Formats: sequence, C-alpha cells, structure tokens
Amino acid sequence: MMDPYGVPCMVEIFHFLCSLLNVMESIEIGSRSNPIAYDEDVPLFALGLVNSAIEVSGASSGNHPELLALIQKDLFHNLMRFGLSMSPLILSTVCSIVLNLYHHMRIKLKLQLEAFFSGVLLRIAQSKHGASYQQQEVAIETLVDFCRQPMFMPEMYANFDCDISCSDVFEDLANLLSKSSFPVNIPLSALNTLALDGLIAMMQGLAERISQDSFVSEQASIDLGEYRPFWAEICKDYSDPNHWVPFVRKMKLIKRKLLIGVDYFNRDPKKCMEFLQGMHLLPEKCDPRSVACFFRYMTGLDKNLIGDFLGSHEDFYIEVLQEFAGTFDFWDMNLDIALRIFLETFRLPGDSDDVLNDLVVSLCKFTTLLPPSYADEFTAAFAEDGKARLATLAVFTIANKYGDHIRSGWKNILDCILSLHKLGLLPTRLFSDAADDLESTADADTRRPTALSPSPSRFPSLAPSRKSSGLMGVFSQLLYLDEEPAPQPTEQQLAARQQTLQTIQSCHIDSIFAESKFLQAESLLQLVRALVLAAGKPRKGNNYLEDEVTAVFCLELLIAITINNRDRIMLLWQVVYDYIASVVHLTTMPSTLVEKTVFGLLRICQRLLPYKENLTDELLKSLQLILKLDARVADAFLEQITREVMHLVKANAMLIRSHIGWRTVISLLSFTARHPEASETGFKALSFIMADGAHLLPANYVLCLNVAAQFADCHVGNIDQSMRSLDLMAGSLISLIRWSHKAKEALGQEAAIKMTQDITEMWLRLIQGLRKFCKDRRDEVRDHAILMLQRCLTGADRIHIPEDLWLQCFDQVIFTLLDELLNLAQPSFLKDYRNTEGAIVLALKLMFKVFLQSLHHLSRSISFCKLWLGVLSLTERCMKVKFKGKRSEKIPELISELLKNILFVMKTSGILGPSNPVGGDSFWKLTWLNVHKICPSLQSEVFPTNELEKLKKQHIQADRSPLAEGNVIVSPGNSTA
Repeated sequence: MMDPYGVPCMVEIFHFLCSLLNVMESIEIGSRSNPIAYDEDVPLFALGLVNSAIEVSGASSGNHPELLALIQKDLFHNLMRFGLSMSPLILSTVCSIVLNLYHHMRIKLKLQLEAFFSGVLLRIAQSKHGASYQQQEVAIETLVDFCRQPMFMPEMYANFDCDISCSDVFEDLANLLSKSSFPVNIPLSALNTLALDGLIAMMQGLAERISQDSFVSEQASIDLGEYRPFWAEICKDYSDPNHWVPFVRKMKLIKRKLLIGVDYFNRDPKKCMEFLQGMHLLPEKCDPRSVACFFRYMTGLDKNLIGDFLGSHEDFYIEVLQEFAGTFDFWDMNLDIALRIFLETFRLPGDSDDVLNDLVVSLCKFTTLLPPSYADEFTAAFAEDGKARLATLAVFTIANKYGDHIRSGWKNILDCILSLHKLGLLPTRLFSDAADDLESTADADTRRPTALSPSPSRFPSLAPSRKSSGLMGVFSQLLYLDEEPAPQPTEQQLAARQQTLQTIQSCHIDSIFAESKFLQAESLLQLVRALVLAAGKPRKGNNYLEDEVTAVFCLELLIAITINNRDRIMLLWQVVYDYIASVVHLTTMPSTLVEKTVFGLLRICQRLLPYKENLTDELLKSLQLILKLDARVADAFLEQITREVMHLVKANAMLIRSHIGWRTVISLLSFTARHPEASETGFKALSFIMADGAHLLPANYVLCLNVAAQFADCHVGNIDQSMRSLDLMAGSLISLIRWSHKAKEALGQEAAIKMTQDITEMWLRLIQGLRKFCKDRRDEVRDHAILMLQRCLTGADRIHIPEDLWLQCFDQVIFTLLDELLNLAQPSFLKDYRNTEGAIVLALKLMFKVFLQSLHHLSRSISFCKLWLGVLSLTERCMKVKFKGKRSEKIPELISELLKNILFVMKTSGILGPSNPVGGDSFWKLTWLNVHKICPSLQSEVFPTNELEKLKKQHIQADRSPLAEGNVIVSPGNSTA
C-alpha cells in the first residue's frame, strides 16, 4: 500500500505549487475585477508557498529524481518567466527562492543557475530591455547576497568560467559590480553602494580563503604541446586538489584560446581553423569529429555560419553533420523538444535566397553593363543585343518584385546602376522619385546647396562639337592640317539611343529606392551596405576619390533610402552614420562629396525629427560631426550650414527638450559668431530661440547665454548686433521669473527648492555675463550693458534671491564694476577708453537704485553696515574724480542728489536716526563721518537742526537701525569697504 506521506505526495504538492504559477494563463478576469491584483498578488502567493516548501524540505528534495525534475524544469521555467516581471516585489521573491535553491542543491542545478544569472539577474542589473531602478536595486542586492556566500565566487569561476560550454558568470559579475560601484555623470545612489558592498564581499571572501590553511598548488606552466580533444578533458580525481586545480587552470587556458578562435571564426572561418590548429586544439588535419565538437560545444559562434557549413553538400561537411548530430542525446525525449534543442544550435541556411542571389549575379554578367564602355559604343551595341536587353529587364524586374530575398546580389545590381549613371542613361528624377516625401517647393530649393552637375564627359553628346580654340587649337591644326566637325548622329544611332532609353525606362530603377520602405529588414540592410561599399571612402589627407561623381550618386541614394525608411531608422542608422563620419573625418579640403555629406546629414535630421521624437537626442548628437569638420571645409560651407540649422531649429524647437540636443544646436550657432558671412544668420537663429523666452528651457538657458555673449563680444557684426545680443541676455530674465512661479505652483517642496536653486544659479550667470560687457571698449555697448545689468538686478525682486547672494552681488559685481570703471577713468587708459564718465554715472545710478530696492531686506543683515560703508566709499571716490566732458560739472551735483535721495529714504524707513553711542562708533556717526567727506551740507538738508534737536530731546531711537538691533559692531579703521 502506498504511503500517504511519501515522495509521491510531495511530487503532487510541488506540481500543484508550480501549477499555481501558471494560473494567470487560464484565469478569466471579470469586468469588476482588479487586474493589478491578479498580476501581482496571485504570483506572490504561489511563489511564497514555493519558497516555504524549499526552505522546509532543504537539500532532501534533490535526493528524489521526481522532485528534482520538477525543480529543474517546471519550477525554473516559471522562475525565469517571473524574474523578468516588471514588479520588484515578485523579482525579490524569485531571487529568494533561487538563493535557497543554491544553498541546498546547487550541485544539481548548474545549468539552471547559469541561465538565471545570465538571463535574469545580470540582464536586469545592467538595465537592459527597460529595467526600472527598483528592479536593478533588487537584482544587485541579490547578487551581493550571493557574493556573501562563502564559496560562491570560487564555484562560479571553477564551474562556469572554466567550462568551455558555459558563459563567464564570474567575470561578468565582477565587471558589473566594478562598473556599478562608481556613478558616471549622475549622483551617487543606493545602486553604487550595493555594488561596492558586493566587491567588498568578494574581496573579503578572498582574504578569508587565503588566511585559511587551505591547499595552495604551485603555479606550474600548462603545456598544450600536443593535440588532445578539448571536449574530452576530464579530471582524474575531483577530491584531490593536486588533480582538479591544474585541471581547472588548463580548462581556463583552453577556453581563452577557444574564444579567440570563435572571434576568428565569426570573421573568417579559415583563419579560425588555422589558429586552432596552431594552438593544438584541432588536429593538424581536421577531421569531421573535431570540427563537429567545436561547433557543438563552443559558445558564441555565429549560428548562420554553422548552418552554412552543416548545410554544405561537400563530403567532408556531410560527415561533420553526421558527427554533429551524434553529439546529442535524445533518449527518452519528446520529438518537439528534441527538434528545438537540435535546431537551436544553428540556423538553417536559406537555399532559395542563395539561388536567387546567384541568379542575379549571373544575369548581371549578361547585361553587358559590367564593366561599362563608352556611351556611343554601348548604346549601339545594347540596342542590337536582345539578350543583354532581356537580361537587364530580368535583373531589375527581380529587384523590384523579389527584392526581399536579395542579399549579396545587391552589389551586382548597384554595379549595373552605376554603369548606367556613368553613361548618362538614368532617369533625371531618380532622387526625387526615390525620396517620395521630399519637399519640392522653391523655398527648399533655395535653401539647399547647388546640386552637383555631372561631368559632361560622362554623358553621350549627339550635338556637333565646336572647333578647338586657343593654343591647343593651333597645335591641333598644325598636326592635322584641318579639323573636320564631328558628324551628325545618323538615324540608326538616334533609334538605338531611343531604344536603349526605353529599355532602361521599362526597368523602373527608381522604384527600387522609392519602394525600399517595403523591403524586409535584412535585404534593406544589405542594400545600404552595398551602397556604402560602392561609394568608397576618401583616404586621410587626400580628398581625391577615383570617381567622386559615383560617390556623390551613392550618397544621394543612401540619404533618400534613409528618409524613406524613417519608421525603421535604427536599422540603418549605424551604417549611414559610420559612412558620413568617415567622410567628415577624412576630408581636409572642400569638395562636392563632403558638401553633399554634411547637407545630407542635416536633411535627414530635418525630415526625421518631427516623426521620431524618441530619437531626437540621437539625431541631434549626430550633428556633432559638423563640429569636427576640418577648418577649411567648415569655413567654406558655414553660411549654408547655419541657414540649414536655422530652418531645423524653427521647425523643431518644440521637440528639443534635453541638454544634449540643445548643446549640439547651440555649439553649431556659436561657430558663426566670428564668421563674417554666417554671423547674421546664426544670430537670427539665436534670436528665434531666446526672444521673449519662446524656446528657452532650463536645459538650454546657460548654453544660449554663453552664445549670446559670444555674439555681443564679437567685432565681426556691427555694434547694433552686440547691443541686440545684450537685449537677448537681459530679456531672458522673463523666463527665469516664469520658471520661478511655475516651480512654486506645480512642483513639490523638494523639487521646488531644487528648481529655485537652479534658477538662482542661472540668474547669477546672467548677471556675471552682463557685467563682463560693462567695461567694453565700445562706448555704446558698455553703456547699454550697464543699463541691461540694472534691468536684471532690479527685476530680480520677482525671483527669490537669498540675502547672502545679494551681498555677494554688491561685493563682486556692483562694487567691482564701479571700481574698475574708476580705474579706467585714469589718464593712462584714456587712449582705449573714452567717455568713461557716462559709464561711471550709469554705474553709480545702478548701485543706488539696486541698494534702494533691496534696502528693506538688507537692512536686517549683520553685514548691512559694511555694505552701506562700501556704497559711501565708492560714492566718495566718484566725487573726487576729475571728469572731462560737456556735462562734467554737473556730475558732482548729480551724485549729491542721488545720495540725498537715499538718505531721505533711510530716514523715512527708520534705518537712519540719531542714537546714543554705546561703546564704539554708532551707525549714525559712521554714516555722517563718510557723508561729510562727500557733501558736508547733506546732514542739515536731511536732518534740519530743529528736527534733530527735537529727536534728541525725545530720545527717539530707530528700532530698525542695525545698531539698535545689536547687529553692527564696526571699528573706525573698517569704515570703508
């Protein structure tokens, strides 16, 4: 009788628990049900039961084949599936189960553990396939828990990194933790700390194992002097370190050399075999068994190449296929599982595609287009050769109808097209037909650079040629005595040409490129690669191509195909970008090819940005290639480039949101600041971005500010442009005010504080940028900069500027500016700086106006007395300057009025008033001590004698004065700023 509490019962329980994990596949969710609860709660319940069962059963479950089979297959299948769930809680539970399984029965779960580490943990920790930050944190925390297991890292190295059929789990894990332990361009986060904990756990375990009295084998050299089948290497005794330690080291060496062979194989299988034979990993004369085992047991091999070899009809590879199939053990296995395991090791070669490509290659030879001959000769011969015409029609009919299946055949088809291009027999609207959505307006034509005019020698000329003239004509007449005009084409020649053109027209060559968006991905990629190959690449320092006309033609087709396939741009982008980059990097002189390349890149960005918002940064980043142009090339095309950039910005400014995208655009505009022809266009583009804050963002604010400063500083444009640049800088204050209000309204407290700090920093950059131009040698620019600086300082009341920052602005901006202007007013600077008195008056007005505006807040500061004495000190210096000019005599009077006005305001607000001196000099005494040096009569004007006596009698003290508040302690020696 069966024991009701035996292994069969445990098998049923485990089977039930595994079935719970599959409940989501068959459960029906009602209209009132909560799908989120089903997506998370049901799996969590089932996984929790599984985890409890494993914890209770421990290692004993591995002693029963039925239970072990359930764990190895059904359970791990579900763990892999739920491990890639978007829920961090489910992932955490799955990781807990795997950690328990590792602890209790890792010896019997080698393949499963490798699959989980490679397919789940490392994949999520590396943030592949959209893993969230929480998922990464759970994955790295789990890896750290594994690293803390005493023998985890040695076991990973010995069982996976030293096994030729396994991935390098130890190396991948160590690399991941190393890369994740330090942030790159981001703040330090919990992930970095966790990764560092993992590295520390690894090193701690290493130190503990070294300190133990464990076996340490001598490092002996490993000899691979003679060939031995690497797949048959076994350890004689795993319990004896004298055997298994050298065995592990040898297998690691073999694996390292085999991986080098894998790299060779994927590029050139012949070199791979030669290398492995040289390393004594294959016999000197390859036999089917050794090649089959290399295909079978080595990871990383190109499965397409393996399929090509196994599908070959050569006798040797037929034997390899038999040996390869013999390495599998399909005993007691279902047919579908056996087929899946077998077919996963290689990819079946596409025989039909190979036949089609061979057919295309053969037909191209019959077209007589390879290699091309002279136009007149070809036209006549082609019209008379029916076989050539039929072959040409067949080639392009196949390309149009069955292009999905063409791979290598595109190269031959392009060779035929290039021959027709050189002969001048292609449709004139090939490019515009290919790019089916290209603009055809007159505006677009005026913006685009002039298209390349094909060389007349490439086209057949049926008109009579004119007689030679000049020196060469004289020599020609001397040699030939007389020169007969070229004969008129005969009716037969005209008919032949007409027939040839009709045949070419019937081929519909333009449809190949216009309909390229319907090609399968692999075929399209091969077509693009064939175009790049046909175009060729210029050599470093040499702009000469064997046929630049052909290169430009291929480039135009490449751009047209790229624009046509905007929905799968990422399939082509790397190939297209690499070719464009090679032309840009290797060209040192202006040429038609580099011109078409640069404007083709701009054209791609203009056309794709509105449709691919997720690729905005990638597309704009590609424009950085323009910044890497040789100086001579950039100078030749900069005006046209700037015009295209301006149109790109006007059309897509709303789509550019990131700092990276704007940095590229602004960098291109900054190049134009000092270029005579491009400066005006560049400034128009910048004005479009900055005017009224239309397209200013926190991501581009500082960038735009810097470029506006470059335009203001540049002497290429006129003074008016410099002043308009200063207007743009000052006008950007509107954006700062708008962002400040939005931060308070829309964001949370922490985000609002961070945004306010950023806005304050940007405002400080604006102030410092304007201050730089307040001592410009150009009078109009200097005076305008001071007015704009005053505008930005007084307009900052709508932005929360901290008190300490206001004090910093007075000390480092306003006081420093006035001090520098006073120095420039010295006779030694009169040659370079004229009319400085006007700038000094404007700066003085700025100082008093800003001081008055911020008086209410700053009067409460402990540094107010020092600030006030600084104002008086600079006012005194201005009073002593001997100005030369028409209104110089009125400047002292103006200074006195400004000072009197501020003293009246301080009196009215209660900041300045008589007080009994206690200890040192009072604020009252220090004020009048300095004011008397400027204008002695001001005290009696501000505080008449009768009023002052009345105040003293009543002993009224100004409560709000710095002294009354106990905030000011100033010694007489520190009475100046």
